[in-house]
Amino acid sequence: MIIIGEKYEPIIKGKGFNPRPIATWGIPEYADSIRNPRVFGTVNHEQFWLEQIDRCLHGYTTGGTYIPGRMYKYLNFDPITTVGRGSHYPEFVDIDLEYFNLVDWVKENNKGIIGLKARRKGLSEKHSKGVHDYGMRFTPGDYKGGICAGKENYAEEYFNKLKEANRNKPPELQLHYSVSNKDEYTANYSIKTSTGMVEDGSGNAIICKTMFNDPNVFKGYFFNDVIFEEAGEFLHLKRGYGATKACFMVGFRMVGTPYIYGTGGNMKTSTKEFAEIYDEAEHYDLVKVEIMAQRLMIGFFSGSVNEKGQPEENIPNIKKLYPDLSKEQIMGCEDVLAADEFLESQAKKLASARNKVPYYDFLQNFPRNRRQAFLRFTGNNFDIEALNDVMRTILETRAKYKCYTLEYVKNDDGSNKQPLEVHAVEIDIEKSDPEAYIKIYIDPKTSYKDLDVAGIDSYDQDISMSSKSLGAMVILRRKENNIAPGKRIPIALIRCRPSRKEIFYEISMKAAIYFNLIGNVLIDAHKPMIIKYFENHGCEKYLAPRPRSFESPNSEQKHKYGVLLTKASQSKPQMISVLQTWTLDEAIECPFEEVIAELQEYDIEQVDSDWDAADALGIALIRDIDMRRAPRKHDSGIDNAFRLPTWHEREDGTFVDMGNRDINKKTENAVEIKDPFIRGLERGEY
Repeated sequence: MIIIGEKYEPIIKGKGFNPRPIATWGIPEYADSIRNPRVFGTVNHEQFWLEQIDRCLHGYTTGGTYIPGRMYKYLNFDPITTVGRGSHYPEFVDIDLEYFNLVDWVKENNKGIIGLKARRKGLSEKHSKGVHDYGMRFTPGDYKGGICAGKENYAEEYFNKLKEANRNKPPELQLHYSVSNKDEYTANYSIKTSTGMVEDGSGNAIICKTMFNDPNVFKGYFFNDVIFEEAGEFLHLKRGYGATKACFMVGFRMVGTPYIYGTGGNMKTSTKEFAEIYDEAEHYDLVKVEIMAQRLMIGFFSGSVNEKGQPEENIPNIKKLYPDLSKEQIMGCEDVLAADEFLESQAKKLASARNKVPYYDFLQNFPRNRRQAFLRFTGNNFDIEALNDVMRTILETRAKYKCYTLEYVKNDDGSNKQPLEVHAVEIDIEKSDPEAYIKIYIDPKTSYKDLDVAGIDSYDQDISMSSKSLGAMVILRRKENNIAPGKRIPIALIRCRPSRKEIFYEISMKAAIYFNLIGNVLIDAHKPMIIKYFENHGCEKYLAPRPRSFESPNSEQKHKYGVLLTKASQSKPQMISVLQTWTLDEAIECPFEEVIAELQEYDIEQVDSDWDAADALGIALIRDIDMRRAPRKHDSGIDNAFRLPTWHEREDGTFVDMGNRDINKKTENAVEIKDPFIRGLERGEY
């Protein structure tokens, strides 16, 4: 995978390194048919262009560094246009070498590419010129390339780049092409013969389609290369990729190559499908590429030229590392550390402004990591700045939660002890791979009642065809009493999707037993199978009742346990409101990155979300608010705060509330009353 930061190693070249001989010195006069058409047919002209074509086909070694043929063509024969400079040939930069090497590698190994990138990294230019335009010229046989996007303007913009690439080439590399319709670009032409006009040319073609309404538009074709442009705004990306994958296959071998690219800042509600494919790239035969803002940043790689046409001096780390090397040897080396510092300073400057919109736009358009690239501010009413602060704190402090499996306590005969008891077994998650486990930040205090509550966002199907929802349980320690801390803290988290749903149900039930959550496990009632599981295994007592305070006045709900998160019942909007308040006031204490990450990405408009940990936290907060009673010790006897006391006289003459079962045992919560006659004497009533 192409990566950033500390893992990037500058590529040191040998002396005399020059990957751009044509871009640097130009086409020699004896081979330049534009300046001198009479050179056509000469030996020198023919030898020069045969050599250039050979380099485009087989690559070029200079200064001990191999330049792939695609990259040689791109650097020397494909002008690009940038702001302030107009048309110019691309500079050499390390990440481009990594990228073109990767294109060759995936083709040799029958894989595809999925790329996540910041803005202004020129990936569309590299791909249109180094993949599709290259394929039209240098792929023997019937080459077919595909362009598809979720929106027509993205497909057309890319298509136009491809057409311009042909016009900007020397005559020796230009193609004659026809456009039979706006969707197809074919390398052919008509020639006059004695029998009339005859079609000639390679017949290689690029086909451009939009999958906004129909993800099956490429069915029936065979493609050498297909790009899914701006995949972060691709509504039917998974269906489109699935339908198109057959176009790459010969038997069970993927011969053609798919390329899926998403840009930070263009991540909308349809980002979900792109993120799912990105997270599970290996299951789709794809290799991940990340080009974050630190990479290919103008002024921060050796030999880069800014809009003023002058080399920058912003590569101090490269110069310190390699003080004795020539400019040729460090050409294209990137100072990602200096670039990262610059980007961070810009972000801090924007963050200090009252209007935070430019700050959020900056994070999206120039992400320094994957999380920022997937940030979405539309449809999300949580305080992004507060969540970013919490995430930074979590990553810096690395909260010391531990991972455990939960097991039943056994009798001597191996049977489960009744009533059920559970103990935790600590595991090293790096060395073991359990199907289900729990992260615990603060241990349970089972001597207290109503100290902790839990929310569960579950699922009813082992394998979903439309969701990668993992299921989640968040256990929350309550606040504002003399037992718990001053903030509501998630103290345990289950976030997994085992092979069987019953495994998730069981570990959730074990957690309820382990934390003694009697009456305090609130579950999303849209997924009732886990509620049935608790009931069928004798653990109904742990289920929390329907939270009536979160229902609309005219609610007609009849279910006994769980909460229905719907707009109509007002429970979902109220939960979002509660989560907003928690984000501002209490999230800073959260130790779990998963919870904060899902709040960052949460889309409140999506009915059936995959942000299960965030929903589980919201459900736990609903239980906390709906309960309306404080934690207390189990032996306090105060089962009902409004129960009138029933007094009994002890042997020593003191009185005790009958709520204490052992009337002769003094407890810290026993309420003692002296003999009425003695009390009267002390008051002076006699």
